[in-house]
Amino acid sequence: MKAFGIDVSLYQKGFDFARAKKEGVEFVIIKCSENNFTDPQFESHYAAAKKEGLHIGAYHYLRATTKAGAITEAKYAANGPLKGKQFDYPIFVDVEEPSIRIGKAGLTEIVKAFCDTLEAAGYWAGIYTNWDWYNHYLDGPGLAKRYSLWLAFWGAAMPNCEAQVWQFGGNQNFIRQNTVAGVVCDQNYCFVDFPTKIKAKGLNGYKATAKTTTTTAAKTSSTTAAKPKTTSNTTAAKTTAKKTVEQFADDVWAGKYGNDPERSAKIKAEGGDPEAVQRRVEEKYYGIKSAPKQTATPAKATFEKGDRVRIQSGAPVYGSNEKFAPFVYVTNLYITEEVVGDRAVVSTMPDAGCTGAVSTKYLTKV
Repeated sequence: MKAFGIDVSLYQKGFDFARAKKEGVEFVIIKCSENNFTDPQFESHYAAAKKEGLHIGAYHYLRATTKAGAITEAKYAANGPLKGKQFDYPIFVDVEEPSIRIGKAGLTEIVKAFCDTLEAAGYWAGIYTNWDWYNHYLDGPGLAKRYSLWLAFWGAAMPNCEAQVWQFGGNQNFIRQNTVAGVVCDQNYCFVDFPTKIKAKGLNGYKATAKTTTTTAAKTSSTTAAKPKTTSNTTAAKTTAKKTVEQFADDVWAGKYGNDPERSAKIKAEGGDPEAVQRRVEEKYYGIKSAPKQTATPAKATFEKGDRVRIQSGAPVYGSNEKFAPFVYVTNLYITEEVVGDRAVVSTMPDAGCTGAVSTKYLTKV
């Protein structure tokens, strides 16, 4: 599934949710609080979205730099703006405040403390962060295995990760126009049926739905008896038949192989070439023809904030083996922060946003 939604805060005061619904919005994630105060538009946003029958989630902007502080902030959200309301999307902790960059291990524990406190209060907890923070300021993959991940990555395709909600654009948008109901706002796709899961578990203000029991075993056994197993050369041939690159690409697009590194391992195990498959996915589904690899910039080249650059085709995200979204390799980018060592933070915009970080050895000035 893929549901379209938005997120709003005080900056979208008086937002027209009825018009947004007509434009295809299915869910909204509303800022509820920050530190120890409630967003001034939360109550009105919640009431208006509820009136239109939209699915609703919420987020709290984190400012805590200790576990104790995170627990205090989580309790404030749970006992304050969230109390007495129903949310069929998760309650996310927004992790992107520069002042809380205290180190990957420490910040990860702070985020866990916040989420665990929310869960103890009966909420489905999730984490919102951007791709750079996911890789460099948090144990992103580890947190994504435990909590729902809402990832901000403004681009034409989502990077390889376990995100359940993808914020694909805001004032800059590669997929849709940047306004909804005539207002600039962040836009998202969700890939999980949260309403069913949350209501079934009785979280976020809902009562658990009664479980029904069925005679599944009996149905299964009777079906099995009616259709005895058969083995044939045809079955064996299907098992051993090698897929074409085209077939692998279609299955990757359908999500059958998951994300890297597991995806590449599975493709190799079935006799495929992961790189050839990825190239075909990019060509067929993104319309991007593989460009020849550029020669890496000599080590003596220097880069600084404000430089306009291109990333070498196939270059990895800094400090990992992950690849950027295909469009990144064919787009002129900007260095948006001071270069530290060989690590450069780049974006499609000169003064805002973050596409990711990359080693300067893979950059060429344009």
